[in-house]
Amino acid sequence: MHFRALRLSIALVVLTLTLYSTPKSTAQYRGKFFGSYQISNVEESGDQVQLTIKVILQNYSGQEVQGGGVVLYDTAPVHSALGAFSGINSLPANGKVALTQEFTVSKTLYAAWKQGEKPVMEMLLPSPDGSSRLERIDLAPAPSPAVPTE
Repeated sequence: MHFRALRLSIALVVLTLTLYSTPKSTAQYRGKFFGSYQISNVEESGDQVQLTIKVILQNYSGQEVQGGGVVLYDTAPVHSALGAFSGINSLPANGKVALTQEFTVSKTLYAAWKQGEKPVMEMLLPSPDGSSRLERIDLAPAPSPAVPTE
């Protein structure tokens, strides 16, 4: 009887630690904006890489976004803007939009992305008073297309 209670206690501790230490997936935690991204057309030149990033941006903010933009940042400790996607005329609440833009990034940053580090992007949101604010975009790599089998 004592052994059974001990096993149950250990199982509960392990389950609790697992739940609290497991990273939250986008299904469990979703910010106001989520994007799946794909990198293509990669051309290396010296210590720079020119590439194309396609993002499918989803708006979970509950409000339509008009005149917003998406900014790409370096992943260094002090983020510096690397560029922006062309503006978003309208992104309905719970809607999505596809954005594609060419960027030039350092070889170091591109290598980090290839190793699994995600790009850093923020949504630039205009305010009625003329100011703007930034909201983080939660990113995940887009699923690779299925390879046909013969």
